[in-house]
Amino acid sequence: MPRPTRVYGILGTMHLLSGRFLMTIDRCELVGTLFGHHIFRTEAETVYISMLTFMLQLKGMYFSNTYDLTVSQQRLSEFGPWSRNMNLFERADKHFLWNNVQLEDWSRVLHMAAESCGLPFNTSNYLTPVILGFVEIIKASNSPESVGRVASYAVISRRAVKRAGTRYFARGLDSNAYSANFVETEQLVYLPPNHIYSFIQIRGSVPLYWSQRPTLQYKPRIKLGRTELGSLSSNSLYEPQSLADVERNQKEIIRRHFHDVCYLLRYGKVIAVNLLDQTGMERPLYRMYTLASLAVDPEELKYEAFDFHRECQGLKWNLVHAFVDRLEPELADMGQLRLSTPSGRESLQDATVLAVQRGVFRTNCIDCLDRTNVLQSVLAQRALVAALHDAGIPTVNASLGEVELWPGFKMAFRELWADHADMISLQYSGTPALKTDFTRTGKRTFKGMLTDGYNSLVRYFLNNFADGFRQDAFNLFLGKYEVFDPVTGRAKLPLPTGERQSIRRRFLPFFLAFSISMSVLCLLFPSVDLTHRLTYFAFWGLASAFSVTNILSRGQEFVNNPLFPME
Repeated sequence: MPRPTRVYGILGTMHLLSGRFLMTIDRCELVGTLFGHHIFRTEAETVYISMLTFMLQLKGMYFSNTYDLTVSQQRLSEFGPWSRNMNLFERADKHFLWNNVQLEDWSRVLHMAAESCGLPFNTSNYLTPVILGFVEIIKASNSPESVGRVASYAVISRRAVKRAGTRYFARGLDSNAYSANFVETEQLVYLPPNHIYSFIQIRGSVPLYWSQRPTLQYKPRIKLGRTELGSLSSNSLYEPQSLADVERNQKEIIRRHFHDVCYLLRYGKVIAVNLLDQTGMERPLYRMYTLASLAVDPEELKYEAFDFHRECQGLKWNLVHAFVDRLEPELADMGQLRLSTPSGRESLQDATVLAVQRGVFRTNCIDCLDRTNVLQSVLAQRALVAALHDAGIPTVNASLGEVELWPGFKMAFRELWADHADMISLQYSGTPALKTDFTRTGKRTFKGMLTDGYNSLVRYFLNNFADGFRQDAFNLFLGKYEVFDPVTGRAKLPLPTGERQSIRRRFLPFFLAFSISMSVLCLLFPSVDLTHRLTYFAFWGLASAFSVTNILSRGQEFVNNPLFPME
């Protein structure tokens, strides 16, 4: 008789070719307790189909059976009493709910089972909303007796499901003005006896029509313009457009994006911080963003540019703090959510809203990772200082990050934000973030630069030779690629296989490997005639160079492209 397995949550079901598959969480780790609610990180889910293994083992999936991780405290404060009668799935913000497709299918299965049995059945007990992002909670003391009596600090990052994907296959905006790599980051602070503060900031890809497909170049060329719908394996990715058409389309889509962020997503006025290089490869993108931003209503957007690499060259990282000094008036006007709780209770029940956040910082660099992480950590630290001042708690050298809520907090704060940077980067680029030595120590180090070099090489490999599969995994899991045709109900067979591989693509990599091997063998094996050995080495060396040149000149043929349509 099989031994029963303990299950901590049900991600949902997914209908594939051979039937419906149930996805469960059988192992998890307690991240911490936030306002009396347990938050868990999934470690490895038991799944019954190999296609979804990658997504289900992706680092950074979190759930709670009692706390709504998909919704910020500010958004929750806007809900009326009616929301208390809703289960977590019904109340969840679908913009950040990563297993929405699976839960909808699973919910239908449960309702059919309940109806067929004719018995009352509370389906909400079997629906587990999951976010992808980051959650970490630190407290002055973790003893059970200290709950509600000591300060606590938490960061929750929620990755949006719209235009989700990998570094080079998810760039810019789509036709619905959804941004790639859109992440909402909420900083939560509990200051006893009764203060709770919430500060939100967001990141997202440069809000324009643009793309940067991998081509085996270390930095692929940036292309401005709207992409065609369909598979990214197609060579006809870009519609021919005049410069005037490009500018008009960019202005239209950026207006729509910031209008949606301001009103539809209810963030309020956006302070857009652009960290792109103002020279070199990123210059055209920087100039177009600057130009297009002028078309946005000033009531919805204030645009700030900071050439991070130029300003901080020579390890002048203190200039990041100088730039944030310029943003202090906006930070003060924006404020943050402030809740008052019953004295001595770290609980959201019966909390009173004393102030709300009006506006949001939206930060971007080319990837919305490394430079963005640095600036967001500094903004978070400034918001924390503002919360402490509001609560009447003194701070020392706050502008330099010397905030000590409790002994050791400063280092814990830096470690948390560095871990946050690594997690967000892993999900998008496949490697930990760069420049996290500054976040961890407050300065750049030689060891950190060496680590960045290694991670950059790993990124290059993954982005060129693995991200097509990863992008397909995102699209399958999120329901953007449907296994069954929605019109006919028939399975889409055969599966997409991308473009037919050319002889060149199949032959050149093997010829390159063979040529390099022969070159090495010519040097290793002894020969009576040195001239013959050098002649053979020169021949195979030229053959290797020929292969490399041909592969690089046609790099787009050799990278790992997605098989499924992107939209």
